[in-house]
Amino acid sequence: MLYISPAYEKIWGRSCRALYASPRDWVEAIHPEDRQRVLEAAVAKQARGDYDEEYRIVRPDGSTR
Repeated sequence: MLYISPAYEKIWGRSCRALYASPRDWVEAIHPEDRQRVLEAAVAKQARGDYDEEYRIVRPDGSTR
């Protein structure tokens, strides 16, 4: 993990520090119904540079964004 936008904390409700410490934690925050699709897209598309996915996240307070 090279850089995490400060907006991560506002949107995801989690600290940048925690994500730097455990870079895969963002995966657990993806809504369970979206998680597999997002992970498959990440593997297939990130290396090509065309990763552009929309998905829901579940914040620590239980709200969904």
